[in-house]
Amino acid sequence: MDQQRVPSSNEGKPACLLVLSASKLGNAFGSFVETFKLLLAEFDVQIATPNAGSPIFFKNCDSQSRAFVNEMTAKVCLNLHNLNHIDPEKYSTLVIPHSPGAVLDLAEDPTMARIVLHFFHNQKLICAIGMGVVSLFPAFEKAKVWCFRRFKMTASTVFELTRHPDFDKLNFLPEDVIKERGELMTH
Repeated sequence: MDQQRVPSSNEGKPACLLVLSASKLGNAFGSFVETFKLLLAEFDVQIATPNAGSPIFFKNCDSQSRAFVNEMTAKVCLNLHNLNHIDPEKYSTLVIPHSPGAVLDLAEDPTMARIVLHFFHNQKLICAIGMGVVSLFPAFEKAKVWCFRRFKMTASTVFELTRHPDFDKLNFLPEDVIKERGELMTH
């Protein structure tokens, strides 16, 4: 597949949209940091959340880690973008790190659906990690067919999620949704 690289206005690098949950269930700190560091080498990374005015919550984030996030945010991505105002044409890559909170705010978000469908139809890169996979769930074609119906998915398993401290707050389990749609879940 011929991959288009959409240049960004900063540094001549292609733009990458990194989507985080704004839910209090949060985003996995380790997944975010590792993903962000890898992306910075090749992309102009812009971060968006469903509610850019809200603070971003991170799980497993101690005071030293929080200081790192604050410093990085101040230097690299001074402002968060509101997901509702994102023009997916400007980005070459969509990345959603492991975000347990995505179950509450991204899994059924119509704006997320619009963005994912744009990337899907234009054959742009999409990477969803762990619970970030639920951000792909709202992407349905006009005939109410999930656009990822012919893809194999890897997501957090029921076994992994039962060990999560917020397991009882999850609206659904990604593995169940994937299987209900007749897709293959790989472990």
